[in-house]
Amino acid sequence: MRRPPLVIVVLVDALGWERAGDTPFLRQALPHRRPLDTVLGFSAGAIPALLSGTWPSENGHWVMFHRDPANSPFGLARLVARLPARARGSWRVRQWVKARAKAKVHGYFDLYEVPWDELSALDVCEREFLFAPGALPGIGTIFDDARAQRMRVRSWDWRTVEPRARVNL
Repeated sequence: MRRPPLVIVVLVDALGWERAGDTPFLRQALPHRRPLDTVLGFSAGAIPALLSGTWPSENGHWVMFHRDPANSPFGLARLVARLPARARGSWRVRQWVKARAKAKVHGYFDLYEVPWDELSALDVCEREFLFAPGALPGIGTIFDDARAQRMRVRSWDWRTVEPRARVNL
């Protein structure tokens, strides 16, 4: 029986021309290089597009948040907005609200400094973890394609702890 071909896909977020372009980094393995103009902006729009082969207008992932008060995982923000300034400015309070939202959202997001009175009206675009099958229902990603082909997949992403990321294939 023939073994399926080995396919390796490497996506390095923020490894642009300014960092690796005209340097010795991987020059032998990747000799043909040139700067590219971005059409996708930040990783919240670029990664779903790269994994699915669709534009943000098709997959609904332009930015990290979109306005949807009915489905916002940040209902606690309404309460925090009423607290004294010292509590509203607390890093621990922000992390607590983020942790509560993480129980409902499996994809990547961060609260940054989104104002509390606005946060409760926002939902996260990346509701599901993008680096697994089923992340973009109705569209599919490379991970859905691999599952359909019964391919074994290993993925290292932003959630991968450093020691595991160093495992040899």
